[in-house]
Amino acid sequence: MEKVRELILTIRKNEKPERLARLLAELAGLLETEPGLYCARVRITGHVYMGMEQGMTAAFLYTSGDYADEFAGGLRWSGMEADSVHLYPEKRPDFFRDLYRSGFEAVVLDKSHESLLLPLPLIADEPEREPDEVRNPELMRSVCLYYQGCARRADIRALEDQMCGELYKASFLLPETDRRTMAPPLVTDSHGGRYCPVFTDWVEMDKFDRKKRLGGRRLRFRDLKGCIGSCDGIVINPFGFGLKLDMEKLLRIEREKNRLRVVK
Repeated sequence: MEKVRELILTIRKNEKPERLARLLAELAGLLETEPGLYCARVRITGHVYMGMEQGMTAAFLYTSGDYADEFAGGLRWSGMEADSVHLYPEKRPDFFRDLYRSGFEAVVLDKSHESLLLPLPLIADEPEREPDEVRNPELMRSVCLYYQGCARRADIRALEDQMCGELYKASFLLPETDRRTMAPPLVTDSHGGRYCPVFTDWVEMDKFDRKKRLGGRRLRFRDLKGCIGSCDGIVINPFGFGLKLDMEKLLRIEREKNRLRVVK
């Protein structure tokens, strides 16, 4: 990553547009292939830490494992369970695509050191969206910020309002009944609660249905009430942030749209 650090310094000092474009293209290529790139993963969301930088949601990436460990330690001090993660080159194309899916808008390299902010499109192209594809980056973003705020014991009222508004606008995937058992898929929590799983996109559903045996049906938020049946509620992305909503919460979000307090 020495070449990446050299490029960061060069780009920070360069003001010539034609040279800057070439340097940024070179940097983007190295970020895809150069060994030794790290990030911090947060337990409460099951995802990369989402920060704010110049008004954009950003993933903080590091060119040194020591830098990443230092940053993860700071997150733990703030109340979040977090660890540094090595991003292997062969996994990075999927990683950058996943940042788009999850509502990230930018990347910050070496935050708190010689850092550089890069809008995500400068590093990787946004995946094309299929007609009628279920994808919810705005919801993913708002839930991530909400849970990070919960972990820090911050004032989360504004984040909660934003999340509930995005929930109401979102579309979801409901797994179809398993044809082998003719039973709807369910998730049970550690307290014995039974929940109907729904998902924000196919990536999250594939974490649940690893063998890809189940189809998915598109639902709007107002349709989720009909999924509960005899269950205790629904759980959105059970292998991700795992947001649980019972009938009362669903009804209140539907009625008020953005005035509900939700607790994981």
